[in-house]
Amino acid sequence: MNNQSFYTFIGGVATGIVIGSITAALFAPKNGQETRDSIVVKGQKWQQQAQDTKEDVAARGGALAASMKDRKERVSSTIQDQVKAVSDRAKQAMETTNQEWQALKEESLLAASNAREGVQEEKERLKQDIDQEIQEAKHAASSRPSASSSTDES
Repeated sequence: MNNQSFYTFIGGVATGIVIGSITAALFAPKNGQETRDSIVVKGQKWQQQAQDTKEDVAARGGALAASMKDRKERVSSTIQDQVKAVSDRAKQAMETTNQEWQALKEESLLAASNAREGVQEEKERLKQDIDQEIQEAKHAASSRPSASSSTDES
């Protein structure tokens, strides 16, 4: 039962009690003074009952409010803790990713440098091989008799 329904119910009960008491007092077989005195006594009794009910409702409402405030603080604290945990994990993931990126970058730069050195070494080796082939071709050409000198001897 929600608070609105509870208060409506209490109001209806109180109204019924008042109307029933007034009706009973008016139709009671007492004289006027006794009836008025009875109404005053019952009115004071009802007033006290209403005050007691009001205090009871206020106490329950206060307890409910305190309970809800405590619950709100616990939920808020839990949410804050969870947000901080997620934030910390995200920061850690970013740091890890950044470290892995830096390591990959360094590996790539090292691989590129090694490849450049390998290409340069291969270039030098090929140049030496070509120079050697040229020298051998020149030497072979100079040690062969020329075609014009063999025709002169015939």
